[in-house]
Amino acid sequence: LGIGLGAIILGVGLFKFAGTPAQLAPLTERAGLYTKGASTATITLTEFADFQCPACRTANDIPSQVLSNYPNDVKFVFRNFPLTSHPFGTISALASEAAGAQGKFWEMHDVLFEKQSSWAGLSSKGARDAFIGYGKTLGLDTTKLSSDLDSGAVKDAVDAQIATGTRSSISSTPTFYVNGKKMAQPRSYEEFRKFITDAIPTNP
Repeated sequence: LGIGLGAIILGVGLFKFAGTPAQLAPLTERAGLYTKGASTATITLTEFADFQCPACRTANDIPSQVLSNYPNDVKFVFRNFPLTSHPFGTISALASEAAGAQGKFWEMHDVLFEKQSSWAGLSSKGARDAFIGYGKTLGLDTTKLSSDLDSGAVKDAVDAQIATGTRSSISSTPTFYVNGKKMAQPRSYEEFRKFITDAIPTNP
């Protein structure tokens, strides 16, 4: 009886999991998620990005423009999604999370994109040394930063973001969502503006 009851419970659990829309998986909030904008915003703009991705670097200024023009309406959420095609995608994601452990995620986020052309062509050791150097410039404890780059907690944080993106069949970066709706690879601020404007609730 106990085995039969357990099987029924497991079956119900699997049915509920299987019935969850895949595209909603990456939008579930988690502790330690890095956000910008009003906490009371009715619109959530979520980005999955790779710091070594040239297209992500090009699109990096757009969320800031959105927040500047819609300061009370939009919250921006960043999620790491390093691509296997980029040799330093993962370590740069780890660097951002390691900086975040010292309260400087966004500062490292910005410098990684700003200096992408400088570190993307280095050796593995050269890229790591560059990230430690950026941390020093940002006033971080570089000993802790170096240690955290190899820590399980930081790796787990990045792996969790990769897993949620993978469950939603994300295969390229940047990928953006507006309130759970995937955007069709917008290329300009004007395309973002239309998505945001359409998502803003209108008073009856």
